[in-house]
Amino acid sequence: MGFPGRCFFRKGQGRTGTHHLHIYEYKSEFWINNIFFRNYLIDNSDIKLQYNELKRIYLCVINAIELDIQMQKLHL
Repeated sequence: MGFPGRCFFRKGQGRTGTHHLHIYEYKSEFWINNIFFRNYLIDNSDIKLQYNELKRIYLCVINAIELDIQMQKLHL
C-alpha cells in the first residue's frame, strides 16, 4: 500500500514511528499538491486547526478499531 510516485521511509516500529520521510519527484504533480496543501494550511490558521482536530478524531477511531480487533482475538 502506498502512494504512486512517492518513496516513504519510517524510523520506528509499526505505524508509530519517530521519523517519517516522504520523497516526491521535484515539481511532480504530487510534490506540487503537497506544497500547495502545506502553504494553504500556513495561510489559513482556522483550517489548520480544523485539520488538526480531524487528525485527532481519526487517530481515536483507528485506535478504537485496533483495540476492538485485539479484544476479539483474545476471546477466540
